[in-house]
Amino acid sequence: MEAKGMMEELSDVSMINRALKVICRELGVERDRKLVLQIATLLVRLVKEGHSLDTDHLISIAKSHLSDITGTSTSEHPASS
Repeated sequence: MEAKGMMEELSDVSMINRALKVICRELGVERDRKLVLQIATLLVRLVKEGHSLDTDHLISIAKSHLSDITGTSTSEHPASS
């Protein structure tokens, strides 16, 4: 039973890492450590709330939360050059 829990936790961490990379790349914030940490914290919270259906779903929910927080659409953020 404990091994199964560890595997699920590793799966969640992998999904969070993939989602974090995608969101940060799309928003162009890879070098903004404070914002990256905030996004990572949001992703962890969403997974703990049970939103861990798949990476794409997690990204969609996180982007929605981010746009609610910032008051803008996440697609309005320029990508880094």
